Amino acid sequence: MRIFVFIEKDFPYLVNVLKNNFPDSEIKGTNTKSDLLEEIEKFKPQLVIANFYTNSDVDLVKKITSNYPLIIISDYIEPDTVINFQKSGIVDWILFRYIDRIVFTIKIIQKKLFSPLLGEIHYNRFTEIINRVTDYSIIIDTKGNILSYNESFAKNFSNAEILQKRDFYSLIFSEDRENFRKVINDALSINIIDFPELRLEIEGKLIYTQALGHCIHNERKEVEKIVLLLHDISQQKESESKLKESERLFRAIAETAAFSVFIYQDNKFVYINPTAVKFLGYSEQELMQMNFWDVVHPDFIDLVKERGLRRLKGELVPARYEFKILKKDKTERWIDFSATFIEYKGKPAALGIAFDITDRKIADEKLKSSHDFYLKLFNEFPTLLWRTDPDGNMIFFNKTWLDFRGKKLEEEIAGGWIRDIHPDDVKLVVDDFEISFHQRKSFEMEYRIKNSQNVYRWVYIIGCPFYDPDKKFSGFIGSGYDITDKKEYEEKINNLNKDLQDKIKNLEDFKSVAIERELKMMELKEIIKRITQKENEIL
Repeated sequence: MRIFVFIEKDFPYLVNVLKNNFPDSEIKGTNTKSDLLEEIEKFKPQLVIANFYTNSDVDLVKKITSNYPLIIISDYIEPDTVINFQKSGIVDWILFRYIDRIVFTIKIIQKKLFSPLLGEIHYNRFTEIINRVTDYSIIIDTKGNILSYNESFAKNFSNAEILQKRDFYSLIFSEDRENFRKVINDALSINIIDFPELRLEIEGKLIYTQALGHCIHNERKEVEKIVLLLHDISQQKESESKLKESERLFRAIAETAAFSVFIYQDNKFVYINPTAVKFLGYSEQELMQMNFWDVVHPDFIDLVKERGLRRLKGELVPARYEFKILKKDKTERWIDFSATFIEYKGKPAALGIAFDITDRKIADEKLKSSHDFYLKLFNEFPTLLWRTDPDGNMIFFNKTWLDFRGKKLEEEIAGGWIRDIHPDDVKLVVDDFEISFHQRKSFEMEYRIKNSQNVYRWVYIIGCPFYDPDKKFSGFIGSGYDITDKKEYEEKINNLNKDLQDKIKNLEDFKSVAIERELKMMELKEIIKRITQKENEIL
């Protein structure tokens, strides 16, 4: 089926309804009235769906209905305008909030029940298919007596035989009865019946229907029968009732919420809660006249506008993101914004929720500045610093370490530091590190590693486990020092001590010889003394 659509406002929901229910149809449209007739003639549609509102459109409606079936869709229209449209030969008039009913009307047109040129129903064709229609089909005379009905309607009665010649008006809920009589009386002159909500009371059960009808004329062009097609909307009404209850709960929550809640539709705010009004600084009346992007900071307008309009079209966009807004007093505030596509009063809309996160953003910025400061401090610290992850993999070496080693961070993280440890030390280093890591114990070690000149240098390394604020183990952190000079000094001192000890030993050996000689001299002197005494005695 070829369908031409004219709607001045963007209404993607209608297009979705048509594509979902009539996937084989070719759909074309325009949103400008000036070239409407020309575009229709080029396309040669089998059905035209147009958005007309006022009596000034009647002449245009007549020109379209002279060649094509026309369904008018709109918001509220004055009753006299509706009558003029109906007299102009339209097939149906449907409110936006009941747009799903258009499927029912198009199916009737497809079955050729309506003849747009003759303005009457092909009765024989209707009677052939009446029992195939899932909606209720009834034929009444001009006094309201039931002449015929389909099986779908008969199923509402425990004994359908009582329907023969029964007054149809007696089945109508009392509050709707007189209004429907008036619609039927008007139909005798304009041929079309359109009653958006007709309640039937059948065997104690209230049934909600949408009534669409047409008059059948005899050869004298007098109305002889009236065909009624009733679409059961009881489930829809129940859903609407639940929706109203949901809306009541929504308002109860939104009106007392400590965060901003709003709904926008066709670019404009249509609901905004008291918290949002107070937060933005505008009055509710001012906000209702504004585009939803008018409160967005200039740095973010393009992003928010683009995503917001795409969301209204049902497209997939990020549901949550952060941006800045401008209050009425030009104060800048950050918000955490979440939104979703909804249907509001029968038309596409978006529900948004916003939290003021300005204080958090300021704190985050301070934290980032602090983090950057300390990271720079650690990186420039004149000591070798390193860190592992919870699995023991090296993930950080500071600039001092990298300059000492003459390596890039990627090289060290990839294991370069281990490969450059002295062969005599590497096993001891690896074993001690693994033991300390698994036991979560601090350690100290000394080993030789190549520096930027590819020369082995002694380093003294200290490591200890560290934990995050939640006391979760986060790895090891450590520092190190080049102790090569210290090692060399220690070696020199050791050598000097050895030399001194050797000298002392030699000195002690000399002293022992001297004492022995002195003792021997003393012994010799004693011998000489005794000899001298003997000689003196002899003399």
